[in-house]
Amino acid sequence: MKNYDTPTHPSCFSFNRPPNLTQYGFWTSLWVLIISFQFLPTDLLSLEMVTAKRVENNVARLYNQTASAVVGIESKVKENMFLGTGVIIDPKGLVLTSVTVVPDKARDIRIYLKGGKRVAAEIVKVVTEKEFSLVRIKTKGDYPFLRLGDSDTVKLGQPSITLGNAFMSIVRDDHVCINSGIISGIYKLNSGRSESKYTGKVIETTTLVNDYMDGSPLIDKNGRIIGMLSLNYSTRRWLGTAVPINILKPLFGKYRPWHSDRIHKTAVYLGLDLTEKGDVLDQKSQLIIDGISAGSPASRAGIALGSRIVKVAGKVIHSIADYKKALKEAPSGKKIVIEAYPLEKSSSSTQEIKMPEEPRVFTLQPWLSF
Repeated sequence: MKNYDTPTHPSCFSFNRPPNLTQYGFWTSLWVLIISFQFLPTDLLSLEMVTAKRVENNVARLYNQTASAVVGIESKVKENMFLGTGVIIDPKGLVLTSVTVVPDKARDIRIYLKGGKRVAAEIVKVVTEKEFSLVRIKTKGDYPFLRLGDSDTVKLGQPSITLGNAFMSIVRDDHVCINSGIISGIYKLNSGRSESKYTGKVIETTTLVNDYMDGSPLIDKNGRIIGMLSLNYSTRRWLGTAVPINILKPLFGKYRPWHSDRIHKTAVYLGLDLTEKGDVLDQKSQLIIDGISAGSPASRAGIALGSRIVKVAGKVIHSIADYKKALKEAPSGKKIVIEAYPLEKSSSSTQEIKMPEEPRVFTLQPWLSF
């Protein structure tokens, strides 16, 4: 009988090479297989258990950090009731949802917050062809919210999570439902459905998408919104889809001003996506980094997502207009210095981050704008 290789170290995840069973009879071969399974390395099972536990802990952590920003929504158009999910994207109560939840000319809009509280809301903007509805909570307050991510950096196989009002769980039970899976496809839908008229690029996910979850956020492992769940789908694949958040960002307009170096023309290219928060008129607004293009000058400089820009090329920055002006006035061909504070305390986090006294300084070598 031949000798077969064995692992050289107990931590190695290699198996004994299986025997050539064709040289034995059927029953002998069967017994050899059964006995072999009894001696499989236990390290593999331990690894699977540790990995599963780690994934479970990450999902639980994300749920605790993000669920309070997800809301149930009811609205009416004439005598027709519309139900679904939304997500708060601004501490002042700006809610992103689907046009299948809050159609154009909807009235009696009710938002169900975590904790059982119900508040009224009003339409801010509706773009039916993009399945986009933006509403604002009428009651003033400092609401928990989720930050926008960068859907252009999404890759197949990466983890994804959906949170929503599945089967009216928020409205009836004050419970935000959560499902985890992976990104299983990125493609275009060329035709709409009876309720969803959206066509275009979508992100497909293996997470469960149940009734009344249209308008729900699709989030990444960092708790950032990378898409909004749609009622449209591919009849060849039958999985949930989301409208990429980068398609929706330009629709926020003055209500949540946004800029991308990749899309909007600037004097030079740094590779940043920026969101303007607050009131520009009284100079209380802030410019937050919501996206960084891979391999860009900003990425190479080490600037972190969520950072708040305070100076560009020596100019104080409060708005997107300030940012564009600073780039335009920067000396041509020279490196640009950006001063920025790292990610501040987020209302979606249970842990407060102490802000440093001084901003971090980054030196970037810009590219010519294209």
